[in-house]
Amino acid sequence: MKARQEIMASSSEDNSNEIQKAIFRTMEEADSLLDLLIINKTDVPPPPSVPSPKPSGSKLPKTDQNVIEELHTINIQLKKLIKQLMNELSEKDKQIAGLKSRLKFYEGSNFSTPSDIWESQDSNLDPK
Repeated sequence: MKARQEIMASSSEDNSNEIQKAIFRTMEEADSLLDLLIINKTDVPPPPSVPSPKPSGSKLPKTDQNVIEELHTINIQLKKLIKQLMNELSEKDKQIAGLKSRLKFYEGSNFSTPSDIWESQDSNLDPK
């Protein structure tokens, strides 16, 4: 929810770091909800002879159904974040392939100085 909005607002350079942070934050939230489910299953109500403490304005405990719904939502968020990471990875792989092909081209050419490379690029850009 909130993490997704933060990701969309970040720059492309920081995008990977923000996605990673959002994933870890969402995973921690899922873990805490799972812990809550485990605690709810292992809690034993106090014996009837012990008086229950008076409620003092605390939140109602989450039901198992609420926790399961929240976990489902978190899993959907994680899937979206992972898809976004996979798309970024695919784009980076394409960039790497392009850079490798350029490197092979330059290694195969007879350039004696770096300025020769720039001149070659300039001549490729200027239509004659």
